[in-house]
Amino acid sequence: MIRRRLRVVSTALALLASGAAIADQPFFYPPDGRTKAQQQQDQFEAGAAVGEVANDNAGEGAAAGATLGLLRARMAEKKAATERAATEAQGRARAEQQQAAQAEELRAKQNAYQRARSTCFKARGYTVSEG
Repeated sequence: MIRRRLRVVSTALALLASGAAIADQPFFYPPDGRTKAQQQQDQFEAGAAVGEVANDNAGEGAAAGATLGLLRARMAEKKAATERAATEAQGRARAEQQQAAQAEELRAKQNAYQRARSTCFKARGYTVSEG
């Protein structure tokens, strides 16, 4: 029993280790209204069918298919979380850059205003201390 599980897990891991095998896998979109449990059952049954054709052992094929399906789901979740974090970080960086640019623009306008004001007062004979 333990050997069989190890063989199933090692088969699934071997399939996962091949990045090309996973990247080239088709995407399956469930029909509207299909629950997560129904999707998992579909994956299990598809794995059983493949296993039966390949090894004449439906149970082993189903276990490998279910394991592979779970591992793929976890990999997809991790990838999505990484992409979300990267997108959020980019958004924060972009917002910080915009704020910095706006602050610099405001400082430049304030400096220009102060120079113009100083020039105006100097033209009227005032002594202006700069600084």
